[in-house]
Amino acid sequence: MPQISGLNPNESTVAELSDGRLMLNMRVGGNDYKRLASISTDGGMTWSEAYDEAALTDPVCQGSLLSAMVNGSHRLFFSNPASTTRTNMTIRMSGDDGAKWDKKNAVFEGPSGYSDLVLLSDTHVGLLFEGGLAKYFNGIAFRKVPIANIK
Repeated sequence: MPQISGLNPNESTVAELSDGRLMLNMRVGGNDYKRLASISTDGGMTWSEAYDEAALTDPVCQGSLLSAMVNGSHRLFFSNPASTTRTNMTIRMSGDDGAKWDKKNAVFEGPSGYSDLVLLSDTHVGLLFEGGLAKYFNGIAFRKVPIANIK
């Protein structure tokens, strides 16, 4: 994991980019509700200096990163409670290896926490996440989300 002065990244997730590089996406406290990312060009032996993922607002919570081929095009998907509180479980999608996360779908607006993504088909992703009515840890939910709805 990259060395980051004054920050303690943890609960990381990694995905392969379209050109074979790896992207490490990290939960981190004390970073103004932003996640960090780093890139490896050698299969994870070394990592670039970490940078802020300014588009990925995060309440210091685990997130999920998924690399997938969808209808012949490489896509990255990311899920987390996209807020400064653990609410608003959202899936974001990037078609340019994470340079922009301009497509999103708010899956659940209530209290939410940890999540995990899986590609179900060329048309759907699956999202398993903590979600509840009063607290994020009051339940576990699964949503089958049409990729066409991530816009």
